Amino acid sequence: MMTELNVSVLACLPLQALLLAETAELLGLVPGRDFPALRAICTAGEPLLGPRRRMLEELWRVPIFDFYGMTEIGTAAVERACRRMHPLTDDFLFEILDDGLSAPVPEGEVGHLVITALRRRATPVIRYLTGDRARLVREPCSCGADLRLELRGRAADALEVDGKRFDLWDLEEIAGEVEGRRLWAVGPRWHGLHFVVEALDPESGVSDETLARIERTYGVRVRIDLVPVGTLYDRRELLHVGSFGKPRYVYTREEMRDKAFVHQGKG
Repeated sequence: MMTELNVSVLACLPLQALLLAETAELLGLVPGRDFPALRAICTAGEPLLGPRRRMLEELWRVPIFDFYGMTEIGTAAVERACRRMHPLTDDFLFEILDDGLSAPVPEGEVGHLVITALRRRATPVIRYLTGDRARLVREPCSCGADLRLELRGRAADALEVDGKRFDLWDLEEIAGEVEGRRLWAVGPRWHGLHFVVEALDPESGVSDETLARIERTYGVRVRIDLVPVGTLYDRRELLHVGSFGKPRYVYTREEMRDKAFVHQGKG
């Protein structure tokens, strides 16, 4: 359909952009070459973090623009040509609160995102707890805005290991160290983190130097197991009519032990 309709802008979850690219590859197409009408991808629905953005732009060879919003409030932040996400401060009041949800964190620090809609009349939303962790960064931008929204991931997906909190942002950065990686899963282990990462070349492994650098940066022990593409999601399902919900990245220690992450999209 993308080729027949000359689709110029694709709007989807970041995961869907990846799986569409892989579907094209299964059909013998090259995503960055065989869709000449495509000029941009707009993503929403899950955080688009740095390594995921770079992977998708390498696959599709078009710029990606991320949006943030919720069914309850609509679109609350958008990326402009500057490729930075700016909150729509004329329409919403943004607050970043501490873990007790009783006081704002110092400016520039990470906390729980709370939003008040300023213009919704039929369905007013006041101090809505989004469930996301984020921070507001005050800095001048070439587009004229002076406030940037940095989304760190769902609070429910944060992992507590050795007294340290790891947001999806941190976990994605670690998984992004794997060359040719695709999907990934993570869970806690004794005194550290255990990653299972799909890689185009799972035999390449992760060097001791890379692991040591990650452990120095984050202050915990890290284990990264590389597995073939298709371990976390059976790519054969891409050629059949079906659906794949929002991805799950974080698992419990027991689920990692029992390999509950294998073919997570099946069914």
